[in-house]
Amino acid sequence: MPTAPLTSNEPVEEITVIPLGAARLRITAFPLIDNGPAGRAWVTPPEPFVKITRRQAAAMKKAAAGEQDLDALNPPAKKKSEPEKTPARPVTKSPAAEDRAKTFDRWDTNHDGTVTLAEYLAGQKPNPLLESRFKHLDKNGDGKLTRDEFIGPSGK
Repeated sequence: MPTAPLTSNEPVEEITVIPLGAARLRITAFPLIDNGPAGRAWVTPPEPFVKITRRQAAAMKKAAAGEQDLDALNPPAKKKSEPEKTPARPVTKSPAAEDRAKTFDRWDTNHDGTVTLAEYLAGQKPNPLLESRFKHLDKNGDGKLTRDEFIGPSGK
């Protein structure tokens, strides 16, 4: 936007400003009009420089004349030949996951497959952060830790 104030031969027009968020158009700067000595003439900014190939220029001319579809300029990408798939390795638990599984089994004192907050607190040394850690681990917020919540899916 050119430096204000600008001169204008247009009639004065009153506008209504809509509060932010009530419209998709957001005006971030309002032009200042001054037809006095401080006003400047509007100067059209230069077109941005975009480098195009001769093929693109010819296609755009044809498209402007209605002779070509611009989508023809961008043919679909060629499919690459798929590399041979290697057989998947069996999923193995990491040592940390194995340790967490043993810890989960030790805390699950009633062997129902879940660890309650009481079981979690009883299985550890007193610490003021334990309750917030439990809530962080309890992804679904049901007050119980499942094996997946504590160890992770597939024990990874």
